[in-house]
Amino acid sequence: MVPKLKDLPADLAPRRRTRPRLMRGYETGIESPALRLQQDVAQAMSETRPQKWSARQTLAFAAVSNGAFWLAAFLGAKALLG
Repeated sequence: MVPKLKDLPADLAPRRRTRPRLMRGYETGIESPALRLQQDVAQAMSETRPQKWSARQTLAFAAVSNGAFWLAAFLGAKALLG
């Protein structure tokens, strides 16, 4: 039979925690790098987000980028193959 906690002597019975273990990290005077990172991320996420590109701007960027790549690839292949 397993003894109940109230049946154990006072020196053997586990102590009850009055606060969660995670709260102990906040009560120390030492600044934690993890807490600082969490605060930095929270601040960055709370800032206003930049506006997204419109579909027209996205299409124009893709066309110019891909066109420049394929032009460079074509001219490079032409120069190598003669």
